[in-house]
Order: sequence, then C-alpha cells, then structure tokens
Amino acid sequence: MPDYSCYITLKNTLDVALTKIGDGTGHGYWQTHPPDSIAAGAASTQFQTKDHVGTEGSDGWVTYRVELQDVPDQGSRPVVKVTFGDPTGNTDNWYGCSCQNGMGNALFSFSNTDYPKRDHPLTVTGTIGYNKTITTISAVANLKMPSPILNLYNSNGENRKVANQVIWDSATPNANDDNITAGVSGSYSPVTVDLAVATTYLNVSININNDFVGVPFYVQADIGTDENVLSNPNPQYFTTAGTQIIRASIQPSWQSTTFPWGMTGDAIWKLSVGPTRQSIPITTTRIEIYGLTKTLPGFYGNKIGVGFLRAMILPARNSGTMDWVQYVINAAFGTYGTTHFEYDTVDGAPHFNVGYGGGNFDLRSWITSSLISKSLVNCYDQAGIVQICLGLVVNVTSTWQYQKPFGYIMQTNLIGVGQCNNPFFQSNGTPPVIGNNDAKRTGFGNHAFVSIGSRANQIGDACGGPHQGTETLAQYIAASIQQSGNGADETTLYNSTGTKPGTAADVNAQAGVTSINGGTPTMTALTKVKAEDRTSRVMETATMVQDASSPFTNLDLSAIHEILVNKSGFKLLDHYQEVSAGGSEIRWVLDSDSGPTTINVAILSTPEHARLYFEDHLSKYQRHLEEVFTAPPAGMEKGQLCLTSPAGRTNHALMVWVRGNVFAHVSTATSLDVLESSFGNPLDQFMRSCSCEESDLVKPVLRTLQGPTRAVKVGQVFMVSPS
Repeated sequence: MPDYSCYITLKNTLDVALTKIGDGTGHGYWQTHPPDSIAAGAASTQFQTKDHVGTEGSDGWVTYRVELQDVPDQGSRPVVKVTFGDPTGNTDNWYGCSCQNGMGNALFSFSNTDYPKRDHPLTVTGTIGYNKTITTISAVANLKMPSPILNLYNSNGENRKVANQVIWDSATPNANDDNITAGVSGSYSPVTVDLAVATTYLNVSININNDFVGVPFYVQADIGTDENVLSNPNPQYFTTAGTQIIRASIQPSWQSTTFPWGMTGDAIWKLSVGPTRQSIPITTTRIEIYGLTKTLPGFYGNKIGVGFLRAMILPARNSGTMDWVQYVINAAFGTYGTTHFEYDTVDGAPHFNVGYGGGNFDLRSWITSSLISKSLVNCYDQAGIVQICLGLVVNVTSTWQYQKPFGYIMQTNLIGVGQCNNPFFQSNGTPPVIGNNDAKRTGFGNHAFVSIGSRANQIGDACGGPHQGTETLAQYIAASIQQSGNGADETTLYNSTGTKPGTAADVNAQAGVTSINGGTPTMTALTKVKAEDRTSRVMETATMVQDASSPFTNLDLSAIHEILVNKSGFKLLDHYQEVSAGGSEIRWVLDSDSGPTTINVAILSTPEHARLYFEDHLSKYQRHLEEVFTAPPAGMEKGQLCLTSPAGRTNHALMVWVRGNVFAHVSTATSLDVLESSFGNPLDQFMRSCSCEESDLVKPVLRTLQGPTRAVKVGQVFMVSPS
C-alpha cells in the first residue's frame, strides 16, 4: 500500500521564537505532533500525519504565534498557519504557509522545498523568515500641533494659533511652503512649543493601507541630514486599515530646555519596520517649529514674528555655545556672521526707534537690516535687541542701564569696525585708533547697556567688546572707560574738554524696551524731552526755519513710493506702512553700492504732535546733538522745523524736518547734496503740494462695521467688514 503520510520540517530564520497555538488533522492522524515551539534560527523536528487504511490520505495544520518583541501584547502578535496534505486519487498534494486573517503577511517571507504533486508520501521543509523589501502606499494625511503656546505670526502677518493647529495637510501639500526668507525652508503655519518641557509632540495622522496591517513599525522623520528629529519611540501596530493618529515626539538633537531652538525644513516621514529596521519613506511635509518660553515679557505684546525667530533662533544651533546670554550678545555683535551691523561712526544715530532709556523697538526694520551689509546701529539699538532676545527664555532677566557721562573708550572691538578708541572717527576723517591725547579724538557722551538680573547684575554690552555678562559693573567700567591721567592707558583730554569719565554713580536703570513695532506714538503718550538740555539748543537751531505754508496735509503716502523709490534707482529692500491711533507712518529701506538709505514719513494728528515727534527723534542720538545736526544750508530749508548733518560729508548724510503735521527723516550713505536732490527736495515739494487748512482735511468716514459676534481672544485673527 502507498504511504500517504506528510513529513513536515519548519525552519525558523526569524530572530524570535515560534510558539505553537494549535494543531489538527482533517484526515488521518498525528504520528508525530509538531513541537510546542521552534527557537529563533532553529529548525523543528520533523512531524508527521499518517493516513488511516482507506481512500482519504492524510492532511493537517499547525499554527504558531510569532513572538515579536515590538508587539508587547501577546494576543495581538501575528499567527502563522501551516497547512499540508497528501490525498489519494487524482488530487494534488499541497503545502502552504500564511498569516492568519492576513495579519502581517507583508512582514514575512514564506518558502518551501519542492515536492511532487502526485507522488507519495509528501515530504516538505518550509522556511519562515522576514520580508526585508516591504512596499506600502500608506501616507501621512496631516500634521497637527495639539497646543501651540504663543501667538506666532507668519511672514504674511497671520496668526494661525488654534488648538490642534494644522501645520501640514495632504489635501494642499505645498500650500504652507514659505520660502520668502533666504536660506530658510519655512512654513506659513509655524508653531511654538514650551521650551521648559523636555518632550513635546505632534499628532501625525497616517492612512495605513492594507499592506501594513499587522506590521509593527516606528514613525520617524528626517530633515536633511538630521535623522529622527520627529519620532515615536513606541512601536505601532494596527489590526485594521484606515486613518490612525500617532504622537510623534519633537526631539532634534540640539533641543534644550534652557536654550531656545528652532527646526524648519522638509521633513521626510518614514515607517521603520520594527523587526527588520527597514526604513520606508512615505511622505514629505514642510514644518517650522520653535522652542521658546511660554511667557514672553510684556513688551512683546503677547505676539512674536517668525522673521525674528528665523534671524536669531535658527543660527543658534551652529554657534557652539549653550549659554543663551553669551549667544545673544555675540549674535547681536555679529560674531557668528549672521548679522552685519556697523556702529554709526558719524552720528551715533538710532536706527530702530529706541532712545537712551529704551521705548518702542522697530524689530521689522532690524530683521531686514540684519541681512544688509553696512547697516548702522548705535548703543541704544544694541541694548534693545539684546533685551528683546534675552526675553525668549524664562530664567534670564535684564535691566536697561543708561550711563551719562560715559567718556573716552578704552581701545576695544567696536561692532562692525574692529579695534577702536575713537568711535566717531568718520565724522572728522581720523582713524578708528588714535593717540590717547589727540585733540581730534572722540568719545561717548553717554552709553546704554544691560545688566543681567539672573547673573547678579553682571553687564552685557553688544556694542563694544563684546561684554558677555561675566563682569560686575565696576569691572565693566574699568574695562570700557579710559580714565584721566598721563599713563599709557589714560588720557588728558578730559581736562582740555571740560568733561569727566563716567562712574558707577552715573549709571541709572531705565524702562528699557516697552513695545515692539508699536506704531506711531499718540500725542499724549509721546515722551516730552524738553527738559533734557541735549535737545533744547538744537531745537532752537531747527526753529530758525519759518515756512508759512498751510499747517495740515492731505498727503497720499502711497504716492511717495513712485516719487522717491522708483525714480531713485536704488534697490528696494524693505517697505511697510502702519496706521495706528497716533497717526500713519511709512518706511522704506533702499540699498545702493554706497550703503543703505532709510526714509521715514509720519503723518501726525496736529502740527504740535509733529513737533513733539521731531523732538523725541532728536533725543535718541547717542552723540552730542550739536555734533550731529546743524541748520540746513541755504536753499535746503524745509517746513517749520529742519535740521541736516553738516555739509561737506561724502559718506553719510541726515535730514529731518516737519511740515505742518508731517514729520520726515532721510538717512543715506551719500553726501548731503545727493540726499537733497534724490530724496529731500522731491519729497518736500510733494508735501508742500498736499498742504491744506484743517477745514480741508480729507478724513476717513467710518461706515457700519460688521465683525465677530463673540469675544475675540488676544492674537486671534478675525474679519471686520464695512457695509
């Protein structure tokens, strides 16, 4: 009689054991049962079904659970079923192996030795191994940030912060790509997370296809050469196809709980198969995430712009330091080459609206100017940006300090200049380093810097040095101010100029930065600086101009662009207009081979408001105003108040004036004659042509407005429509 037995051997090439779940026969009986388990990398003993005497042959089955460690729940682990048979008659022999219910078929590779279809008995060796070339059409559906912490405004000025903020969606995969900032692959849906929390998460919605059901995997994402900056440390395992939400931790290698960090670019998501570590790229998404303090200082106004974070936070990764104070001061100073400022060695003029005691800081212009070679700053600008940046972490506090008098500076590294003991050398044609007692040597009449409260009030100064918050006030003064005397590191100039070196007693705490991009100050809020001697004398010079034109204007700010910018031939770098309770203000930043030009025009509520604005502007110069401004040369007089820089300079010129209720300021890296012909005269002629009496002012007419019917949260974007 033929032998209709089945002789089966199983080879387990997996790295985990197989545990028998059950076995059975359809025909015949077990001569030798399958083993209870098959060790990793081992072969089973041969097991056998034997036929009863008759015409049915024998067949059987056995199931083994694959003890995958990436699937902690034993009951959810894949189960492999082996079936085999050696029938009588004209029916073929068979052998098969697959995952029960299709769970995990893609993960495994099943093979067996050849066997005859009709000969008897059936002898087969089957092999169970991993499939290391899995393919899938699974894909990311969207990314959501559960709880972004700050009102972060994108480069279009939009705040998209909401609970479960969508930062990428497969329905519009490129809609959030923001490439406006050179060298930054940004997003129009940027988000912030709490710096102090060690691990934060994104919710990743993934459409799991049938080919990945029952396959344990890890979710990971790379950005460029930075691997696994987003990942879930726990294996994922799904028993059904469809959309699944997976939490991915945000964990770039440069992340810190004390040092602000940023991460931006195209994240390539991949599924890493648990047992084999095969990595399968599935979707590319644009992301932009920052780790900051969840409580910003009040001057931020409960909002922050992404352009500032791109300029200051993103370069921090390559700075080589994890000391935030040290990084901020060096970054502001230009140590890392990410900003390109130079000290204003002609006038010591402010360029971002802050004065000797702080005030509103024009951060929008700072961001643009930081990328422009030869952009100018003074010490007030530097103290302001340092204070703003230090506010991005919760454990660093700073106070604005103002010292008057300051004095002749010790030879130091002056921002954008290099070694210098003569800070206004370009105003008189002298070198930056000059003899200690040279009569043409210049010094600081006053100076601003910050003290770091969280570091026992040690001093930070990004104007010269830089001083990185490691010195007491006494040490800072000793290192910064040259004393009176005949020694090698002293000067006799104090005696000849009737001045004195500043001391610790001359240092006074000020309000510091009070707002960012705060708009035109109202007449009530505008600081009156008449009590300061440093402005009163030069104001007398300015009021020598008397123009009897009408005191108000219907000036069209938008028309100035054509008059000045398009006809100047200079490259437009930045331009913005703002309307606030204080008035309307417009600013341009232009560039040419000689350097940047800035133009500011503000329409105020009244001529008196414009006069106060003019005086406030004068108070923000670091240098003695009599050395900065003079009465305008004949033929350049404008409006009711007008001052210019001294004639004869070829590399830097200033002009400020008031006509009626309009203030204008032009600063350019050219001569005063070029400033006048290119900008001053055409602008003033246009201002004059728009002059009118108060009764003829064209004022906006408010119509019925329709807006939200519910309370609006701070920072929330909403729409108001006039009917």
